[in-house]
Amino acid sequence: MLEDVCQFAWTQLIAQRERVEPRAVASWLARTATREAVRWIHRSETVLSLDAEVEARGDRLTTAAEDEPFDRARRRELLACVRELPLRQQRAVWLRAFGFSRPEAALHELCTPRTVERQLTRADARLRELLAEG
Repeated sequence: MLEDVCQFAWTQLIAQRERVEPRAVASWLARTATREAVRWIHRSETVLSLDAEVEARGDRLTTAAEDEPFDRARRRELLACVRELPLRQQRAVWLRAFGFSRPEAALHELCTPRTVERQLTRADARLRELLAEG
């Protein structure tokens, strides 16, 4: 987490370099990193970690409702649902699936980590709706 927070602060500094006074760079970086660390801590308390879920269940990929491995039909259904999402949400879902952190996904998508978080929240809600319908 510490590396991600520091990387986020440096990235923000580069993006906002015209607005930051040269003599205030160190304090600006410290303040930005601290705020991002607080956001990470808050998110870790409110967002279920996929890694923690996998660790708790063992190394098997399982559904949240059942304790049985996914079958091919279920995987196809999930992929079909992901394809129905808006493109921006699809990219956020795939970046999360490939293990990108929110700050890393934000860098990839040229947006803020908060935007990535909103896209993932919307995608999760829509996927639940689509799976409930199907």
